[in-house]
Amino acid sequence: MICGYSRFFPELVRTFVVHCNNKIFCMNKHFMITIPLALLISSCSSQSISRDKVPSIVLNTFKVQYPNSNDVEWEKHGSVYEAEFDMNDSTEIAARIDEAGKLLMQKQDLTIADLDPRVVAAIQGQYKDYDIDDVERVKKSGTVYYQVELKAMGKKEVNLVFSADGKEEKNIPSWD
Repeated sequence: MICGYSRFFPELVRTFVVHCNNKIFCMNKHFMITIPLALLISSCSSQSISRDKVPSIVLNTFKVQYPNSNDVEWEKHGSVYEAEFDMNDSTEIAARIDEAGKLLMQKQDLTIADLDPRVVAAIQGQYKDYDIDDVERVKKSGTVYYQVELKAMGKKEVNLVFSADGKEEKNIPSWD
């Protein structure tokens, strides 16, 4: 046994063992516990769930709002339920509904041609080096936003949110 924790995390211990002048040193035991714990916590932020685990009030709201939906997949994010589905066999939509059955927001995939010209103009003015890669329309509390993913060679991907009139909304987080 190299470290006291090797019986619990053998692969992890082998990964973090440092060889120096034919001596073996182990990383701090707190570090050895932190990594598995962080992985566990990050995997709990959202989870796929089956339809029978979704409360009936959430399902009822979904059926009323999206009667022609198909290929529905459910996830739970804390106390919010998210349905990802197709409408008319082609349009991809996601909707978030709270435990009380209130529709919080929805997003729908768009083509670049569907993007409001004011948003296109704003992107071309402020992000000249970037190309539009992905576009979604988000409706939240009756307000329409456009969520845009931009890419450029050798640069980090950029996710932006714009109001319908083409103003960048820096205080509204992107819905992934």
